[in-house]
This record gives sequence, C-alpha cells and structure tokens, in this order.
Amino acid sequence: MGGDIDFTPLNLPMSSKDLNEFRQHFVHSGAPLPPHLAVNRIDLSVLYRQKWNTAWENFVRIKKFAEINKVTFIERIDDFFYPGIMAAKSDFGMRTLYNCIRIEEAPRIEWGNFDWFGEHNNPKSHIHFGYIAIELTQYMPHMILDSRRNNVRSFGVEESQIKSQFSSDQRIELEGDFAKYFTLYAPLQYRQDAYYIFTPDFMAELVDEAGDFDVEIIDNYMFLYRTAPFTQYTPELIDRILRIVSIVGAKAQLRSGRYRDGRVISSSNRQVIPSVALEGRRLIPDTTLYKVIAIVLWLFALYILAMAVKNIVDALH
Repeated sequence: MGGDIDFTPLNLPMSSKDLNEFRQHFVHSGAPLPPHLAVNRIDLSVLYRQKWNTAWENFVRIKKFAEINKVTFIERIDDFFYPGIMAAKSDFGMRTLYNCIRIEEAPRIEWGNFDWFGEHNNPKSHIHFGYIAIELTQYMPHMILDSRRNNVRSFGVEESQIKSQFSSDQRIELEGDFAKYFTLYAPLQYRQDAYYIFTPDFMAELVDEAGDFDVEIIDNYMFLYRTAPFTQYTPELIDRILRIVSIVGAKAQLRSGRYRDGRVISSSNRQVIPSVALEGRRLIPDTTLYKVIAIVLWLFALYILAMAVKNIVDALH
C-alpha cells in the first residue's frame, strides 16, 4: 500500500435498498459476521437500529476498499494465534478479531479490532480495542510501553488501560520527558537491552506518532493497541495507521534486525532461533493481589479454627 491508495469506497453513497441487498446476500453466503453485526434486526430496539445500519454501511465500505486496493479483508476470525495481550485466556471462550485489513507481503502488517469476553455474565470482562500488528525481523524480548495518555484518572489515582499488569521490579524509568508519556516494562536483567531497543529517537517517534497507543513487543511482533475499536475506517484514519507503520514500524524493524541476545549462543557460537533466552521471552505478571487474597483467606481460616477450638474448650468446662 503506497501513495496510490483508492479511498473512493470509504465515501461511497449507499441507499437503504443497496444496503439491504448486500446484507441479505452476505448473510446467506454463510460468511462469518463481526460480533457487532451478528444480531437480528428484529431483536434491535428502535434506538439502535440506525446505529446497526451505520455499522453495516461501514462494513460494506471497508470490504469494497480492501477489494479495490487488493489487500486481504478479514470479516471475522475466532481461531487465531497472536502472542501477548491478545492471547489472554477466556473462561467464556470468546476471542475475536474483526474488520481487519492485512497486507500480506513481508513484513506482514495488519490492523483491525479485538473483542474479548472473559467471564460468564460479567459485562465488565468485555474488552474491545483497535490494534495494529507489525511483523518484525526476528524475535525480541517481551516489552510493554504503557501509554500514560490513555490512562484513566480517578480521585487522583492513575489507572492503566492494559488488562495485564506486571510486577513493579520490571518497570524501567525512562530518561527525560519520555516518562511523562510512557511507562516501560522489560524482563529482569533486560534493562540494557530495552535501552538499546528504545533509543531516544525511537521514543520520540513513538511519542509524536503513537502517543495514545499502548505498545507491546513480543516474539517477532510489535503491537499497538488503541483503547477504542476502529469503528469507521476513514481516509484520515488509514493515513495515520500507515504513517505509524512507515515511521514507528520501520524503526522497530530496524532495531529488531540489529538486536542480538548474547545470552543465547549455540555450540557453534552462532545465534539460534528463537534468539531470546527463556527468561526474556515473557514478562512476569504481578501476583500481589492474589497473594493478598491468599493471606486474607489464610487468616480467616485461622480465625475459624481458633473459634472452633475456643468453643470446644468452653464446652469441656
């Protein structure tokens, strides 16, 4: 995808008749529907019917945009593998990518939406966001850049929008003004590797081009996460995504191509694949909350036991 992108389908006028014909044809084709479209019109309230029709219009435009520009369009996929945040376990069993555009030629680039239901009958476990996935030259240590720009502030407390939390001893203090924009996490003993990868010029580009995205580097991918889904692809949005890919993604690929983990050396004194030592492949999750819960339960059990012993002693007297 270069400067000859045809944005015409994104502004395509669409009558109700054309939309209904497309919808009926697509539904009857048996192709998978994105989760926000996979409902029956008669089940919708009057309030949401227009919103549903607008979502269908956007869907049609994205599909036609992909066809004209000869890129892959993924309506919906449930059986997928991506490492990192999008690999989160789900008790409800629902992890979905939808309305995704993929540029197949290496390095592969993809952007779209992620939908996750983690628990039964718990609306708060529903997570959905927009993402950009950029394939890297080789495997890298697991690192997270938590954007402070998209954090939620309540009663003076700043709360990260990243679902997974990591132990504080993996947090790296960034120099200069970068700490105002991002919090960096890297595996223990990989502090210098993180500084090597996130050079000052790379960090400056991230702040300028993707300061409102959380960033994850894991295995041979770089992911950028936006807190809200890409509900409508406009020329401005696609231009911004491609700019992020061409500037931030290109720098990540450059740093990836030059990175070597000296902890991984084969008997022939050559780098092996995956070229990251085991201790650098995944960040350690923060288990503080679970430890506190375990201690509370343990103390409660001791209290129950003590009360039972007291009752027995009182009964004997």
